[in-house]
Amino acid sequence: MLGMNIAATELIDRLGGSTAVANRLGWRTLNGSRRVNNWKRRGIPPSVQLQNDWLRMSPELALPTTQPPAGQEVTHG
Repeated sequence: MLGMNIAATELIDRLGGSTAVANRLGWRTLNGSRRVNNWKRRGIPPSVQLQNDWLRMSPELALPTTQPPAGQEVTHG
C-alpha cells in the first residue's frame, strides 16, 4: 500500500468507511467523503483528532459500525 497511512486507513474502514466517518463529522456531501478518503494517504489531521477524540483511538479498539446478520451472536473476547 504505497502512499497509504495504514493506521488511518484501518480506523476509517473499521468505523464504516469514508462516507460513514464524514457523516459522523457532519460533512454530508461528496466533498466530505473525499476529504476523509484523502486521510487514508495523508493521515488524519491532528486538528481534527483534537476536536473528535473518537478519531484518536487505535483501529483495534474501533467497533465496526455494521450489524451482524440476523440470528448471529456477537462475541467479544
